[in-house]
Amino acid sequence: QAVWPNDRWRRKGRAPCACLEERRMSDHDVTSLVLRSSRKLSYDGVLEVLDELLPDAYDFVYLPWPKLAIINFTSREHAQLARRLLQGSRHGELDVRTVKEAIHQGLAKNLAVYCSKEDWRNKDEGAPRVFAEGRQIALEEALEIFVSDELLEQVQRRRQEMRTEEPHLSEAVGSAQGSDQGIIYVNGPIDMSQI
Repeated sequence: QAVWPNDRWRRKGRAPCACLEERRMSDHDVTSLVLRSSRKLSYDGVLEVLDELLPDAYDFVYLPWPKLAIINFTSREHAQLARRLLQGSRHGELDVRTVKEAIHQGLAKNLAVYCSKEDWRNKDEGAPRVFAEGRQIALEEALEIFVSDELLEQVQRRRQEMRTEEPHLSEAVGSAQGSDQGIIYVNGPIDMSQI
């Protein structure tokens, strides 16, 4: 269902222009985007496209699902440019269907959410790729540099609260999707990192 900014668009029978979403995004510090592709993604393929289009403009890339990428850009302007360049486009293996604002914003928050999972150290191959000063760094090093103990504890506490508050949801989602699936849809988005 379309989201109409006001009744004026509906009366004229037109959809809002694409620039409205960009304007909404520019109203606050959005640096993390979710890209949905119609093709299966790989880290090598996504990083190749990012290096071609926006070299050194990103610091976090995570592929929680085969056709989903979460990317944090180093600035709001880079995120806006990425949205314009990638929305509905095809570059290498990236056949981008949609680009949306991610639930968690910023390198530190995305790292904290990922590293708050009990088994995050056991997922080397599927782990996010983190970059500092143009070079990839180890996840443990990134965690030490960018994530405060306070932020990590806050995210872990929130995850535990969600399990306590909604145990039936945690069980249903866990059994249906596994423990590291990112976001699923059951009558709306559910952020698995919050469970």
